[in-house]
Amino acid sequence: MSPKRSKSNKWPHRVTFKNGAFYYLKPIIKAGKTTTKWLRLGKTEREMYQRLAELKSDGTGLMSAIIQRYREEVLSKKADNTQNSQGKQLDRLNQAFGHMRPADIRTVHIARYHDLVGQSGIYQANRELSLVKHVLKLAQRWGYIDHNPASDVSRFTEKPRDRYITDDEYVAVRSMARVWIQVIMDICYVTGQRRVDILNLKRSDLRDDGVHIRQSKTGKRLVLEWSNDLRFALSRALTELHTGEVSSLYVICDDKGQRRTDAAFTTAWTRLMNQCIEAGVIGDKFQFRDIRGKAGSESDGKQLGHQSSATLERHYKRLPERVKPTV
Repeated sequence: MSPKRSKSNKWPHRVTFKNGAFYYLKPIIKAGKTTTKWLRLGKTEREMYQRLAELKSDGTGLMSAIIQRYREEVLSKKADNTQNSQGKQLDRLNQAFGHMRPADIRTVHIARYHDLVGQSGIYQANRELSLVKHVLKLAQRWGYIDHNPASDVSRFTEKPRDRYITDDEYVAVRSMARVWIQVIMDICYVTGQRRVDILNLKRSDLRDDGVHIRQSKTGKRLVLEWSNDLRFALSRALTELHTGEVSSLYVICDDKGQRRTDAAFTTAWTRLMNQCIEAGVIGDKFQFRDIRGKAGSESDGKQLGHQSSATLERHYKRLPERVKPTV
């Protein structure tokens, strides 16, 4: 018989009594995704509270608990792509520092980790350094530490991408791409928007005054005024991609009317680049984001949505500057 449960004597949060025993529904967070697992606590209340105390104390005050709190309170409010990428970064940070108390982490520990990750790539190392700095900044705010040991670790110097796609390269790659990839390429080239924002475009975003976009990374709202090229790219999407029986809400959709996923695009783009190299139509691969760089290089860059002109000049102006000789 299950113990009586009165309003004044509720079981602890996530604890239930079933099949003659107490169980705790433990949340498990990995790579930004939350799942749950039932853990048996025992048959009696004494066993339940004793085992629950052990579970609650396990990791309390350690970096693993702080990282989990960061996932729940901070990461969960960010864009899906950010949750995915930073979720994986938090997994690695948890492996490195999860067993440590925040007060025991020193600057040298963060620096060594930064150096280690930097051996594989300085860009990734800098992203993880920024993340651990933010995690420890909040740990400081939450009262776990008085000083952020990561604040004195300097980033590696990053060289801005300077891969400029020529018109011939663009046309050659586009000619070998599938229709839905061609459409995304053209929309990116005309608008300068990020891939995720193009994939998120809904038919309701296409209005009389232009294409309404809220950038997922910055939250900035843009209205892209209509042009002949923009109308062509979007009309092609609506006629050649919307061929199924199910009407789709999204501009870029599959045969079933579903939004094309980031994973599907990444796979298709990787395959396309390999095919282009094998066919010899381009000498070097380029990333899809380089199309955004091409758009920024060939315009005033306002459509990219950056508030800082320095950011625009550093990352998106890739054409060589033309200067006149002295005489």
